Amino acid sequence: MAMNLLVDDLKRVAEGPNGLDREVLLQIQRSLMSQVMTLYRDDYLAFDQQLQARNLSPEQCREERAGLLAQLLRDEYRHRASNGQGFSLPMYVEAATNHYRMEIQRLGQSISDYVMVSRQAAELHYTESRREIRTSGPEMRQLSERVAEQLDKLETAIASLGRVSRNDAPKKELETLLTRIFADAKKDQFAGPMVEEARTLAAARQYERRHGLEGDIAAPCLR
Repeated sequence: MAMNLLVDDLKRVAEGPNGLDREVLLQIQRSLMSQVMTLYRDDYLAFDQQLQARNLSPEQCREERAGLLAQLLRDEYRHRASNGQGFSLPMYVEAATNHYRMEIQRLGQSISDYVMVSRQAAELHYTESRREIRTSGPEMRQLSERVAEQLDKLETAIASLGRVSRNDAPKKELETLLTRIFADAKKDQFAGPMVEEARTLAAARQYERRHGLEGDIAAPCLR
């Protein structure tokens, strides 16, 4: 099920002026929720039996279960925080590093998809013109935008992680992984230029955000 931030400490660091990555905070919360469901499994099952006896609608049962899990989550977090095991920046950095490693793998898969579809378009239309390939169908633009979006998001997130980490080791590791993905793609005479265009689009989006020029630069990159 979709989850919002339920723990006050996590909400606070997400909503501050330099808020931390909400996706990473949700990962931390999901990890705690998984532990809570194991720790309080018997209580949850007993509560579920009580719900069935009350003859509630399926929607009411879902709301009651969600309410119980949210309360158990908050109670367990407060208990841990009182023992010095609440949210901390080292906890965040570790979770963020693991999360971004997975996101870099996803980006690598998107690049592979992009290259594969580009090659198929080139063979279908008997062309190696990047412009003709790029305009050969909506899937090409969608894949280019997906790669650019993932790269933009990752580079922004890694830069933010570097500002909160006590050392630059996590940032350097992630930057190395990211660079390696593109270095492998650039070795391919055909794939390299196509992927570089997606990198240009990502850079354009970052420039737009810094200078309040949304759409003025990135949109022409797709033409």
